[in-house]
Amino acid sequence: MQLRPWFNIPLAAKNVSVVVDIGANVGLYSETAVMTYKNAKVFAFEPVARSYRRLVQRAKKYSRLEVFNVGLSDVNCLDAQINLSSSSLANSLHPRSQYYNEINPSIRSLGSETVTLLRLDDFQPLSSFQCIDIIKIDVEGHELNVISGALETLRKARFCIIECSLAVDNSDQTSRDYLRIHEQMYDSGFVFWNLFDIYTDKGLPKPSQALDRIVQYDAVFANTRFL
Repeated sequence: MQLRPWFNIPLAAKNVSVVVDIGANVGLYSETAVMTYKNAKVFAFEPVARSYRRLVQRAKKYSRLEVFNVGLSDVNCLDAQINLSSSSLANSLHPRSQYYNEINPSIRSLGSETVTLLRLDDFQPLSSFQCIDIIKIDVEGHELNVISGALETLRKARFCIIECSLAVDNSDQTSRDYLRIHEQMYDSGFVFWNLFDIYTDKGLPKPSQALDRIVQYDAVFANTRFL
């Protein structure tokens, strides 16, 4: 049985050996990957100390789940600042946009924390694999940076799941990054395959402002080299 979000991957990926979870948070998706793919090795990356501690506790139950206390980016850095939030799902290397704050009024800023960043292409444990079955990227607005630091690794990835956010009021410099993500994946030899977990602006505090516009979705990309 495939569990969320892995059931959005085509059945052709049922023989999965390697999964990479970038932005693992407390490890929910990493754990479901281990449970879904019984022979897969899962590599999970989480830079924030508090979330990483919970990830470590979850990983103790599974010998096939390896966890790393680093964030992924397009640079290697020992002293990057990540913005912390009252919801660990909203921790981000980027400032929160005005629009994000409007549709998430209950999420508060909690300062920042120094974290380590690494390019996926420089992560040696993956270099020995000829194929990486699935890479999941959910890093709260830093997705393009992760992709830029993983171009060589992406060449041997069969499928990628990438969170795409739309700051539709243009208060965020990354408001068009979802378009750039699709372009970068296309340039890297991928095709857009599927999308899921679609969120709209119905959560606005003023109902009259809600237009039922998409503000976030997860996109599945398939590598044409493996189709």
